[in-house]
Amino acid sequence: MSNSGRVDELSTAFLTETGAIPALTGVSFDIRPGETLAVVGESGSGKSVTALSAMRLLERNARIEADALRFRRRDGSVIDLARATEKEMRRIRGNEIGMIFQEPMTSLNPVLTVGDQIGEAVAQHRRMSRAALRAEVLDLLGLVGIPAPEDRIDQFPHQMSGGMRQRIMISIALACRPNLLIADEPTTALDVTIQAQILRLLKRLQAELGMSILFVTHDLAVVSEIADRVVVMYGGTVLEQGAVGDVLTRPVHPYTRGLLDSLPGQGATRLRAIRGTVPAPQDRPPGCLFAPRCDHAREVCERARPALVDRGEGHPARCVRSPEIAP
Repeated sequence: MSNSGRVDELSTAFLTETGAIPALTGVSFDIRPGETLAVVGESGSGKSVTALSAMRLLERNARIEADALRFRRRDGSVIDLARATEKEMRRIRGNEIGMIFQEPMTSLNPVLTVGDQIGEAVAQHRRMSRAALRAEVLDLLGLVGIPAPEDRIDQFPHQMSGGMRQRIMISIALACRPNLLIADEPTTALDVTIQAQILRLLKRLQAELGMSILFVTHDLAVVSEIADRVVVMYGGTVLEQGAVGDVLTRPVHPYTRGLLDSLPGQGATRLRAIRGTVPAPQDRPPGCLFAPRCDHAREVCERARPALVDRGEGHPARCVRSPEIAP
């Protein structure tokens, strides 16, 4: 296995009193060593559920099934996270796989100093004296560009700006120098200037630490800035994936093209919105999931769900009409 990780046929459903509601269906992709793979789509497309399913962090009413969730560990061995014990998962979470959540004010404990919270992440997986632990926390604060770490280490989250708090979340995720970093919408609540700083920081840390990044976002502009490859999700499944340059310049699925057309600065005087909304999990159509919103849909699209087909150069799409409509 030459990849850092591989998701094979991941499906997740939430069990309710009225039955199982599917959230993901047959999601597959791989993450290569040292690369950034972006998972993009509208709200409700299944991006965050994919990340949380792979980490096995969903509620007890979630049923997660997969052919395999392979992850290459530091020692070179490969573990299937779908079949790992909870004890094995606790050794991996925060240690070999780090995770940045999208809302630092709800993820950070308001009554603990940021130094204590970073130190807790380190102490869970590494034994060291209190003095050594404080020195390690100061190093981590410096690593993520926090100015005057000796002063900041004893501050509380509310004493910091949004950008500072996000850097604290990144330092917690990197506390044990993970092989893989999962970043779930890490720049959503930030203004564009701070967002750009966080993206530059992640790219710098990736180069220094040699880690892979799974970057979850709804923003294709961010994808173009940070990612090497991209997976486009809709309705809990993958509609298109490939190298960022290929997918963003010559999309072969109407949904991806619709997302790109809705971005500002595309030469149009008015933004073009995709009509309709993402269907609720219990109301998904039997054929192509995007067919009710697609301008290119035909009767064949409504009858059966298309397979993810690669028509060349590692750029597969789930659309029977992509050869006709591709640029």
